[in-house]
Amino acid sequence: DVDRSEFSDVRNFLIEAGVVEYQSIADRYLIVPNHIHLYAFAQESTKVVTPNVLKRRLADTDEIGREAELAMMKYEKNRVGKPFEHHVAHVALKNEAAGYDIKSVSVLPGDQLEPRYIEVKAVPLDTYRFFWTGNERRVAELLKAHYFLYLLPVNRDKIFSLNNLKIIQDPISGILDSPDAWNVETDLVRCSLK
Repeated sequence: DVDRSEFSDVRNFLIEAGVVEYQSIADRYLIVPNHIHLYAFAQESTKVVTPNVLKRRLADTDEIGREAELAMMKYEKNRVGKPFEHHVAHVALKNEAAGYDIKSVSVLPGDQLEPRYIEVKAVPLDTYRFFWTGNERRVAELLKAHYFLYLLPVNRDKIFSLNNLKIIQDPISGILDSPDAWNVETDLVRCSLK
């Protein structure tokens, strides 16, 4: 919830100027239709990202993501130990649509093995913010306790912080069903003709 009093001076000015109106039934403020162009102008002017800059950012993100996967491959092989490291596979190199990046195992007492499916996310240390695709969520829902999110913090110099790695087993319940611990936003709406 936004504290409306924080922006009340600006809001009141825009109402007096006839740019914004209050709709009491919906309890919301809207831009008056003949001033929509002002909003569009502000959007175009405030945050500019050229196609080349966007391509570079996406390439950097892909590179960091792949490096995080490689770091977690090494981590997993160390975690399971020499006798079981042959069970660790970098699935994302062959199939980006699997819904996880690494297939590994959990070693139980008596050397019993359970499958472990790992989605790796390179995240900022301060927020652990990441994007989780619909496919990844569906796979997590199906695999439940066998699905793990490995949230690997990376700093501005592209250095990973293994000491701050967060491993979340069954992230559907550990994240999506934990509103006290995680903010979950939905930025994407998929649409198609019927």
